[in-house]
Amino acid sequence: FSHLPIFLGICSLGFVILMSVWISGRAELLLGNKDPSQIVIDEVVGMAVALAGIPFEPSFIIVAFMFFRFFDIWKPFPIKYIDKSFPGGWGIVLDDVAAGVMANLAWRFWDYMEIFGIPG
Repeated sequence: FSHLPIFLGICSLGFVILMSVWISGRAELLLGNKDPSQIVIDEVVGMAVALAGIPFEPSFIIVAFMFFRFFDIWKPFPIKYIDKSFPGGWGIVLDDVAAGVMANLAWRFWDYMEIFGIPG
């Protein structure tokens, strides 16, 4: 979504998040267990959030991906809270969205430090 004008990018990402919540909730009901591993659209959405506004360069994408996986696995507050507190598709998707936000902010901090010659 980084090639779109900012307003259109935010609206598009919001639409994708809402559709992912609906799809994940339906899939959870059909599969019969909480947050089944077969549902991966939440990871895709979380990674899209992690990459929002980040230049499309392989090294930047790799760093953002590593930050996203770190936060998605570690689940610091508020990610774990969101994962445990929201039902159905909301909990499945929003914890990955939160991990994506944290990864995006971590990437921006890393990039900021690189500008000043402080290795990340």
